[in-house]
Amino acid sequence: MKLKPFKHFNFDKFFNNIDKKISKEKLKIIGYDHSMKFVNYAKKNAKIAGVAKKIHFSRVDVEWLDIKFKKNSVDKIVTDIPVLSKYSDQKAVEKAYKELFYQADYILKKNGAVVILIRDLASIKIFYEEYNFKIIEQMKIYSGKQQLFIVKLNQ
Repeated sequence: MKLKPFKHFNFDKFFNNIDKKISKEKLKIIGYDHSMKFVNYAKKNAKIAGVAKKIHFSRVDVEWLDIKFKKNSVDKIVTDIPVLSKYSDQKAVEKAYKELFYQADYILKKNGAVVILIRDLASIKIFYEEYNFKIIEQMKIYSGKQQLFIVKLNQ
């Protein structure tokens, strides 16, 4: 704001006009994680972003999603799934992958989608294909030097 090209720019008026266009409607956004530590991190990030009052946070395991939501009632599931590594319990991680797609198959609406942040796309292929999910969009991103994929799937 102190740069010469912006010296005479009215930032207050500019941002007030944007703020007037923001919807005050209550959104139904729910943030679940199996670890309370990550739920608290998400709450802090939402507070920093100014959206904490629009999101309901809770500690819930993926196995309970079919209890928390009615069949075909969810628009999107967005998740950063566990990573298979030499330090992780391979059976537990694969069980989580299978459970995610089982639950998604049950709770997603007909045109619903699952959006996943993942390192290795091949590691989940067998699981999403089992429940007839297909990749409809894919984007390569980087976190530092680590290559990741954002993948959108639906049935």
